[in-house]
Amino acid sequence: GLISPSIEETSQRDELHLSLNRFLLHIKSTLRQIQGEFNLIISNKNFLINGDETDEEYIENLEYLFYNWERILHEEMNNELNKRVIDSSPLAELEFWHERSIRITSILEQMKKDDVMKIMHVLQSIDSPSLSGFNNIKLQLQSYLLEATDNYKFLLTIERHLKTLQMTKSFQTIINMLPNLMQGLKTIW
Repeated sequence: GLISPSIEETSQRDELHLSLNRFLLHIKSTLRQIQGEFNLIISNKNFLINGDETDEEYIENLEYLFYNWERILHEEMNNELNKRVIDSSPLAELEFWHERSIRITSILEQMKKDDVMKIMHVLQSIDSPSLSGFNNIKLQLQSYLLEATDNYKFLLTIERHLKTLQMTKSFQTIINMLPNLMQGLKTIW
């Protein structure tokens, strides 16, 4: 006949399955970050290269581009802030904050691209007001990134307890783990 797997084998299988799913999620996140789901686009690079700071039309085009980017960045930031944890599993919150930090990092990286920095330098040299909104959004994103990173780091401290909650089939194991989980939560708060 068939030999049924032991509780330990089942637990190890479940933990491996969970770890593989998390690894796959990290690979997908990294790919999205590398490929850049979000891009600050310069539709006509010629005007960037061939411009002159004394040319009014050139400056207007750069300022228009920055105002457009500000609008796009604001939309991206709001989209990110409106996302919520969908899954109700114990590890979902941990994954949510990790994903948020990756997405915000990706947006901030777009703001550091060479072309963006060149335009920013030109606009800074003439004290353009178009930079204020862009810089404000950058500061907000940095604040949200710090929040996401901190939340992720704090939740990592109780990850093993969350894994136990998610994977165990034994009520006694959960009862035995609860004091440690509560201590971890007290440490976080």
